[in-house]
Amino acid sequence: MLFRSVERKVAQAARRSALGAVAAIAFLVGLAFLTAAAWIAMTEAASTLAAALLIGFAYLALGAILVAAASAMGSRRHAPHAPEQDRPPPYAPPAGMPPLAQAFLYGMEAGSAAKRRERGR
Repeated sequence: MLFRSVERKVAQAARRSALGAVAAIAFLVGLAFLTAAAWIAMTEAASTLAAALLIGFAYLALGAILVAAASAMGSRRHAPHAPEQDRPPPYAPPAGMPPLAQAFLYGMEAGSAAKRRERGR
């Protein structure tokens, strides 16, 4: 049963990747045809030098925008962790408590700590 779930996820990821690759190829072919059409239209209206400059600057601007967007996505800062002295002390169960009760209380403490961290973001 576990293997079927993994196999299904792998097959779904492979289909998604294949579809993404076909979409990227179609996008690039469309971009090539649009570039050729822009070249033809600009050479009719102006010189080939002007057409090359305009298309080159258009791709340069697009690349700069994409690089800026990628760097902005990577530079998002996460909330800093609280210093050690600001953190509550770790839970220490009382002596003589049954192990199951200790595990339960430890889990409750871990859950509330996670909730506090989530609220702090």
